[in-house]
Amino acid sequence: MDLLVVGGGGREHAIIKKLKENPVVETIYALPGNGGIARDAVCVPIKATDVEAIADWAAAEKMDYVVVTPDDPLCLGLVDLLEESVRAGELPAGAALPPQRELADFLDLNPSTVARAYALARERGLVYGVTGKGTFVAPHAQSDLTITAEGADGLVELGMVTGFNQCDGLVADAVRTVAQRGYLSRLMDYSNPCGFPHHLEAGRRWLAWKGLRREPDCVVVTSGVQNALVVTLCALFRAGDRIAVDAYTFANFIELAKMMGIELVPVAGDADGMRDAALDALCRAVDVRGVYLMPSCANPTTVHMPLERRRRVAAVAERHGLVIVEDDFGGTVERLDLELGRPVTPRFADLAPERTVHVAETTKTLANGLRIAFLACPERFRERIEHAVYNVNVKTSSLDAEVVSELILGGGAREIVERKRLLLMEANDLFDRLFPGMPPGFPYPLFRWVPIDLPGRPDEIEARFRAAGVRVYHGDRFRVSGEAKDGFLRVSLSTWESPRRFERGLKALRSILAAEEGGGGEARVPF
Repeated sequence: MDLLVVGGGGREHAIIKKLKENPVVETIYALPGNGGIARDAVCVPIKATDVEAIADWAAAEKMDYVVVTPDDPLCLGLVDLLEESVRAGELPAGAALPPQRELADFLDLNPSTVARAYALARERGLVYGVTGKGTFVAPHAQSDLTITAEGADGLVELGMVTGFNQCDGLVADAVRTVAQRGYLSRLMDYSNPCGFPHHLEAGRRWLAWKGLRREPDCVVVTSGVQNALVVTLCALFRAGDRIAVDAYTFANFIELAKMMGIELVPVAGDADGMRDAALDALCRAVDVRGVYLMPSCANPTTVHMPLERRRRVAAVAERHGLVIVEDDFGGTVERLDLELGRPVTPRFADLAPERTVHVAETTKTLANGLRIAFLACPERFRERIEHAVYNVNVKTSSLDAEVVSELILGGGAREIVERKRLLLMEANDLFDRLFPGMPPGFPYPLFRWVPIDLPGRPDEIEARFRAAGVRVYHGDRFRVSGEAKDGFLRVSLSTWESPRRFERGLKALRSILAAEEGGGGEARVPF
């Protein structure tokens, strides 16, 4: 008889030792196990939270019995079953769920496991709770309300990068808290265009938590990253100015520069990001006013710029008097990756504080609908930045800023980030299983950069994928100028609510590439 024990802690090891005493037991497998367990069982490197992979492996290996001891897979399995029942219409909107303790007794589970499952179901938007009455199926649980997920056109969305709508329930608690405050009416007027004092304090804490080591002279609240970039360009640049950028960069920044008459000049890079020698050569050849960088996780290539390269690029900026616009995309996840052995890399705002405008997003991190970013800059830019904020926005939404500040100052933001980090790990692990040999430059990015070799124009290639049921974005959307040597797709990993739907989309993508390319090839990265 072959047994599988799910888990990798002391409890699982004790169970394994006891099971070994039974003479009918031939082989015990532990998933994922640990070094100590390996002395008594065969360890399988599958995470205890990857329920589908566990089930597939157990079926393929013909396990006689599976012992599930951690709470996580039980909790996730309960939520998946609930979601399947809701999507199938077996549980209609408004249907009452059993009380948690009653369900725990029926399933012979710890009540805390059921409580966690109900909480996760609320995060996914499947259920809602009424104090004193119970838990009920949400009114819109059978349909997907996000505009970027699989919708009326039947497409699996792998193009738009969002921030995992599954966690919006945690944000709703902060909204309710804010709505009950006595000064709510003050948030509706025209005062404090750059943010109330406690909003600015929340911004400073957010910046510090993400890894900014030097407290900035000036922090202002903007309506998201795109708005912060508009403010920065309006304040510090003029039509006809040149800004150095990566060969592939944030598509919205490319279009924004076009609208403002600013010339973006691509600079060659490598696996560590923009090459300082290439930037220096450009500045010696033509007049360059600034440089736009996404050093934590470049969009779309996922490249992470290491410290030494940052120092050399900062030195070039100092030598030529460049304004550094630092878009700290991916910095929040980087902050949580200390256990990988890579400390948080100092930002350009630390390395060149007198010439860096640092933009820290909250939208992808907390909630798509909260259009708030924190812009940090040196004192010498303060007046121009604040002037631009007022004339571009009049003011940023104080209500949005209040919700974000409540999450940051009250500790809810960290809980959301931790949850989204687990989702990112899950999504990236699935991608790596289906597309081996394409490691990202940044651990657990929101998207992946997939090499392709397909005939046709970029719009025609995108259209073929849409016809097959998958929306992806061609790399040409992110290319600054010139002819592309290689073809790429940016594949979003964050716009999904159902793991099964997401997996279906990735498998469809893989099938399309295999059919059109004849199997694909080795990963390429454009620099």
